[in-house]
Amino acid sequence: MKNAELQKRLRKDRPMISIYQALMLAYIGQGLRQDLARLEDRLWKNSWKA
Repeated sequence: MKNAELQKRLRKDRPMISIYQALMLAYIGQGLRQDLARLEDRLWKNSWKA
């Protein structure tokens, strides 16, 4: 790899590549689904106590 290419890849403000964005969306989506499942479970249990 050429030095100029390496420097471009190491910049902190470089644009995200499509693979990285897809992984982020997958992780965020997975976390949201888990949080929603926990919330629904908690609401369902509390509705039976009332």
